[in-house]
Amino acid sequence: MRKIFEKTHPSIKVKIETIGYGDYFTVMQTRIAGGNVPDAFELNYENFATYAKKGTLLPLDELITKGKFDTVVINENALHAFKANNLQYGLPFSFSNVILIYNKELFDKAGIAYPT
Repeated sequence: MRKIFEKTHPSIKVKIETIGYGDYFTVMQTRIAGGNVPDAFELNYENFATYAKKGTLLPLDELITKGKFDTVVINENALHAFKANNLQYGLPFSFSNVILIYNKELFDKAGIAYPT
């Protein structure tokens, strides 16, 4: 993907960095605080809400329009989740739900309340 992008945008060089999940959000917080924010990065919803509220993120609306990016290819609910103050701050490439499946009989036998 990087090679294709750089070929079609020869004046832009992409540097890909990998950060382990265990350190990812600490590293990102440090970079943001130090003003060394990457141009593009992955962000979960919880941190998105915090970063959007702090004004850390760039609204993408103008770039989406200028680049003629078709947001129809993105799930409408996922796309809307990355909006704040009616501005689009993220383009989700994936979105998932965290679920918990448990055996009620085992909880009943142990006398433990069901998770909520």
